Amino acid sequence: MDSLRFALNYLESWLDLVPAPVVGLIVIVLAVAIALALHLWARRLARRLLRGRYPFALTVATRLRGVTRLAIVICAG
Repeated sequence: MDSLRFALNYLESWLDLVPAPVVGLIVIVLAVAIALALHLWARRLARRLLRGRYPFALTVATRLRGVTRLAIVICAG
């Protein structure tokens, strides 16, 4: 627990030196990266679950990949 607190204090002291708009940009970029990683994970899980039994649903999910990715990026930002 102390190492986590130390890391957060270090991060906070480092972010105090960076201008506020840059910190905001960093936060948005991290949120979008995490959202895209979760989207990729959910897409792979859905593909694995739908592959054998529901080929039509798999086709629909594949076609909507770009739309769902855009929606997740908008929500994360």
